[in-house]
Amino acid sequence: MKLTIALPGLLWPDAGDIPHLARQLDTKNLDKVIKRSQIRQIPYSFSDLVYSTYTTTTGSLATEIAKNLGYAGLYPNFLLAEPTFLRADRHRLLICESEILQLNDNEISIIIDNLNDHFSGILQVFKVNANLWLVGLNLNINNNKFYPILDIIGENIDNYLPSNSIELTKLLNEIQMLLFNLELNRPRKNEGLIQINSLWLWDKQIKFNLINNYSNIFYNGQSLNSAKIKHLPKLLPDAFIDGSLIIFDNLYYPCCYRDHHSYLHNLSIIDNQVMTILLQYLNRFDTLEILIPGIHKTLVITLNKNDRYKFWKNLTFIQLIKGTKCALT
Repeated sequence: MKLTIALPGLLWPDAGDIPHLARQLDTKNLDKVIKRSQIRQIPYSFSDLVYSTYTTTTGSLATEIAKNLGYAGLYPNFLLAEPTFLRADRHRLLICESEILQLNDNEISIIIDNLNDHFSGILQVFKVNANLWLVGLNLNINNNKFYPILDIIGENIDNYLPSNSIELTKLLNEIQMLLFNLELNRPRKNEGLIQINSLWLWDKQIKFNLINNYSNIFYNGQSLNSAKIKHLPKLLPDAFIDGSLIIFDNLYYPCCYRDHHSYLHNLSIIDNQVMTILLQYLNRFDTLEILIPGIHKTLVITLNKNDRYKFWKNLTFIQLIKGTKCALT
């Protein structure tokens, strides 16, 4: 049996914090799982993995979704969009995941209608789901590098803005001004909800379908919205099916937001619950893989059945986190 576990956020991204975190780590069960493993890197990110579940083809994800919705002939170019909140932090603007806004259907309709009225002839927004929208554009968007929010949560947007289109940059600024002044932000603020102040535009080139290798994809959270991703069973071993991928995002958001306390707390849960169960079932796996996705690449920790009897290896998580540091960003 082959089982794959994805643990985005397992490796802390900031090298300067690692000595402090390492003194507080207690990962005895994780150490036992990985101590005789092989390590390699593969060139895909967390979003490459997740958004492979949205399509069965390769190429532009935005264009593929436009075709599926019957909008492909309406505009020459398409991008995907996520409503977001940009948080000012000194001289930086940090981006948040769209789910944090908790927009209701009425608010989504108001936002989309305002955007379509204001930018008529330039763009049109179509709802895909509550947190993912499609934008048809009469603008040239070629030669730009785009990043889904999923890969850059908590990051300074300056490093990820499109750099080869003045028109697109001006459009993003106009969208921000329009959304900031929306009337619906006032009652949201009074209710203690986060205001919407930006729309993040992106696309992703699906180079190859990463999920073809998996018989099932299970997920322990709520933020990944794809029909091909199943809720994780209450009993973890029920997901131990040959060829399955299990995604745990407990560490991802604390890692993105540099929340030391939550990261250490959730790492303890992963170690004491998930890794304890994996150890109990270890003899059943011919191959156990642990994926640790980053912005540009993924670290793969592989334990093959025969590797368990190689006594010359003794990898620990502290050695792993110190050795890789910021290698995935």
